[in-house]
Amino acid sequence: MRSICTIMLALFIQTGFSQSFNLTLRIENIQEIKGTLHIGIFSNSDDFPKEGKEYKTLKLKVKKKFESILISNLPNGEYAIAIFHDVNSDGKCNTNILGIPKEPYGFSNNIKPRLFKPSFKDCKVILSSDKTIVIKLI
Repeated sequence: MRSICTIMLALFIQTGFSQSFNLTLRIENIQEIKGTLHIGIFSNSDDFPKEGKEYKTLKLKVKKKFESILISNLPNGEYAIAIFHDVNSDGKCNTNILGIPKEPYGFSNNIKPRLFKPSFKDCKVILSSDKTIVIKLI
């Protein structure tokens, strides 16, 4: 009987701490109705915003001047989002000689980088309930 109580308690504790939530992204300031939005969701500050190090990636075909996407079942935690609009559909974010994107891009908290890429801390979104955020492309 005691082991059953222990198992039930462990399941109750695990359920309470492993909550997941929905994050809705509203992407605004889309200038051209073509191409694809590439969305990177990062959960680790050391990985942000490195390509291939995303916690989750999504692609969304651009159909209008603003787009919304629902990301379901994200665990409770801290995230940073990086987006670029692949206008020419070549699968990459085209940059100039200095590495500055030539295609529209954006970050959570609408951080506008100056000389360096933004930090995870600046772009951090705390997800402890369902949430909607707006990201305006630059």
